[in-house]
Order: sequence, then C-alpha cells, then structure tokens
Amino acid sequence: MAQEIECSKLKLALGIVSLIVGLLAASFALFNWIEQTNLYYLLGNYARYACAYGGFAAIIFGAMLVNDFFVSRTVAGALRIDSDYKQILSWIAEEYSENLRKSSSKVAKLTRSDFFLEPREELKANVQ
Repeated sequence: MAQEIECSKLKLALGIVSLIVGLLAASFALFNWIEQTNLYYLLGNYARYACAYGGFAAIIFGAMLVNDFFVSRTVAGALRIDSDYKQILSWIAEEYSENLRKSSSKVAKLTRSDFFLEPREELKANVQ
C-alpha cells in the first residue's frame, strides 16, 4: 500500500511538471517563435511545429497522469465506503435476524377482545 501511494504521488508530480512544460513549449511555439535564418536547426523549418506538437503531447500526457492520481484516490475512497456499507448491511441483517428469532419464539395468543369492540356501556364507565 505504501508503494502504491508513493507511485501515485510520483504520477502527480510528473503530471504537473509535464503539464507546465508542455504549456510553456506550446505557447512558445505558437506565439513567441522567431525564425532565425542564420542558424541551422535540427529539424529545419519544421522545428516550430515539432515544438508545438510536442507541447500538446506533453499537456495531454500530464493531464492523463494527474487524472490517474485523482481517479485512483476516488476509487480507493469508494472502495472504503463500499466496505463500510457492507459492514453496516451485515450488522443490520444480524440484528434483524436476531429480532426475528426472538419474536418467533414468543407467539402471541389472541383473545376475544382482539376481535370485538367493547360494548358502549363499558366505554362510558371507563370514561367516567
């Protein structure tokens, strides 16, 4: 478990760094690129496009890593909640079965007054 937490923290750090570097590279390639004609580039005229696509790829990769960190955290929390829910349900089932067992051992005997209403005279006498 500790190794899994360490790995998820590493994913988060790598994802944030990749997002920042990708954002800087893409914005540099799109908005601040100045063509220098006296220097020979490794990719020639296409260096600007390679930098822009690399920046976009870094942004996507970083977003995926950060998403993995948050999803794994959410899933771990959901699993913990799920196990707590199952414990509560098992406790309720045990209590219900215990109450059912206790109530089934005591069968109530029905009397005549359970089926018939009391006469009006008895009601008047009880009220006074």
